[in-house]
Amino acid sequence: FPSRRLLKPGPLLTPDGYEEYTVDRIVDEKRSRKSVKYLVRWVGYGQEDDTWLPAAEL
Repeated sequence: FPSRRLLKPGPLLTPDGYEEYTVDRIVDEKRSRKSVKYLVRWVGYGQEDDTWLPAAEL
């Protein structure tokens, strides 16, 4: 139904209690001298929820 809002999926909980979300795809990349960041699109979320994350967090 077009007028019905879909709920966004919640995080998965790891055995040690951390929240994890599933990456749908990497949308963009930023490089500086010291770091690399990726613009991440999450499964079940739209462009408005994309997040820049350091490579070490992926």
